[in-house]
Amino acid sequence: MYFDNVLKIMLSMALIAQFFLSFVKGRSFKKDYGKNIVILEWSSEKRKALSLIFIGLVIYIIYILVTGYFSMLSVLIVAYILVSVYDFSKIKIITSKGIGEKSFYSNAYYNFTYWENIIQWKWMENRKNILIFKLKRKNKIKTKDWKVLPSEIKEVEKCFSTNAFTSEDQDNI
Repeated sequence: MYFDNVLKIMLSMALIAQFFLSFVKGRSFKKDYGKNIVILEWSSEKRKALSLIFIGLVIYIIYILVTGYFSMLSVLIVAYILVSVYDFSKIKIITSKGIGEKSFYSNAYYNFTYWENIIQWKWMENRKNILIFKLKRKNKIKTKDWKVLPSEIKEVEKCFSTNAFTSEDQDNI
């Protein structure tokens, strides 16, 4: 088996897995998410990474067109990059009903958690812009974290302190 064929098979499997994770698994199908309170900004690192990915993608497409090397492998590479960018470009959002991520390109919500499911939250001690919270979903407790821009810390803290349950023992997170 040639290296190209192995790479095509691996990219096809990765593309299917990434598509499933990006579009199906974390997507929330419930309709009532409440009124938007805060839409968090993208960090400069995320903006730079997306810019570099798009510049690299454009250069790669121009390379394909100039050299005439248009193949199934190049199509798979471009498709995988586009699906990965879609997954990477979700915006963190806080609503009156809970928190989650919203697609930058559509109104679909992903990984949405209602306020009543958040059982603990606190700011990381050595990095004050990372919010760690525990949530209860399907009788399992999961720990998640959000990186917040320093300019949004007070607004996010206000939303969490008024809406999310906070236990007295915050050190166990």
